[in-house]
Amino acid sequence: MAERTLGRFRPRSIPWNEARELFLAKYAQKKKPRTVKDYRRLLSRHFPFGRKKLSEITPQDINHRIDRLRGTVSEQNHALVAIKIFFTWA
Repeated sequence: MAERTLGRFRPRSIPWNEARELFLAKYAQKKKPRTVKDYRRLLSRHFPFGRKKLSEITPQDINHRIDRLRGTVSEQNHALVAIKIFFTWA
């Protein structure tokens, strides 16, 4: 508790790639295959964070990637929904 109070507490975090695959495996159990396929495409294509840990991904990282899709509003909206669902799950 003292570490958390002093700001030295770092929660355990896993790499983006591993978390993405766990998320897709979990959603494959309760969502339609097409939905899981779309989540996989959106998360892989627009959010290539690689081995970066989830705790190191900032809102600015997400906003930067979403802003790059300004020319395709529909794709931008779908990508935003997918990343929100992912981080709510995480």
